Amino acid sequence: MPTVEVNTPPYHGQVTVHQGRPFSAVTIGLTDSEGTPVAIDVQGHLCDEPVSQGGQLVATCAAVGPDDDERWRLELTSAQTRALENRDLILEALYKKTGEEWETAALFQVNVVPEHTLPVVSLEITGDLTIAVGQITSLVATATYDDDSTEDVTEWCEWTANPNGHATVPYGHGYVHGVNAGTTAIQAAIGSVVDTAAVVVS
Repeated sequence: MPTVEVNTPPYHGQVTVHQGRPFSAVTIGLTDSEGTPVAIDVQGHLCDEPVSQGGQLVATCAAVGPDDDERWRLELTSAQTRALENRDLILEALYKKTGEEWETAALFQVNVVPEHTLPVVSLEITGDLTIAVGQITSLVATATYDDDSTEDVTEWCEWTANPNGHATVPYGHGYVHGVNAGTTAIQAAIGSVVDTAAVVVS
């Protein structure tokens, strides 16, 4: 993740955004001539051309901060990156000091990588695996990707239950309903990657 000190002219660089993955775009900070952090406001825009040049806004980054060094981090959620088209984009980071106008801190060429190029290498089901008859529990599926990063993918998994009558997954999204006392294997899958958990109904 690039860190930009805005004491110098606008920084130019390149970043890669993976569809469907959260993204920490850039950290922005400003220091005075003695190296002391200066308080600033920060915002970030993903666009087809710089917004300052009339570009069309595609997404707005969340500005997280400031930290103890008055630095801000620009982020995109997995929902935002999943909605991005595979095309050339610009990330424009802006900053301003109190009472002054917004200035460009950095311009990044953005490479959007399609989601299907990011293989899930494993899944893990977690949650309360013991429920009472008539009770509903909510399980979570966490994916590990090929770069060792992880993400909650509960809503995107295909959930199934062993048809032995002890528990069902009537709503999907990790919800398990206890029907009769016994143990049922609950499975979450993304493509060919699968994990199974034993849910005990008592």
